[in-house]
Amino acid sequence: MGYRSQVIIGIPKEEKENLFKIKNGDKRNVFEDLFSLQLENSQGMLIYESNFELKWGHYYTDVKLITDFLNDLEEREKKVFAVAIGEDQVVHSEIGDYFDYVEIYLSVSYFE
Repeated sequence: MGYRSQVIIGIPKEEKENLFKIKNGDKRNVFEDLFSLQLENSQGMLIYESNFELKWGHYYTDVKLITDFLNDLEEREKKVFAVAIGEDQVVHSEIGDYFDYVEIYLSVSYFE
C-alpha cells in the first residue's frame, strides 16, 4: 500500500560503475535490484527505468543513496536526471533536466 511511482534515471556512461557500487547498510547493491537499462542514447547517456513501481521518497534509505549520488554528480556539473511519475500521473522528485531525454505523456481512456 501507499503511493508508488515509476522512476526514470539518466547518468553519463562513465558513471555506471560508480552507480552500481552503491550499497546500503546490509551490503545489498541498491541500484541493480530496482532498475533496468532502457537505452544508451547517442550522447552517451544511460537511461534506466524502475523494474516496478516504487515508493520513492527521500526517507527511504535506497532512495536517499541514489538521489545523493545523482545530486553529487549534478553539483560536479555532470549531465544527470531523475524523474518520478506517481500513480496519479503527477511528476515529482525531479533532478536535472529530464525533459531533454524523456517525453512523458498522459493518456486518456473512456469507459462505456
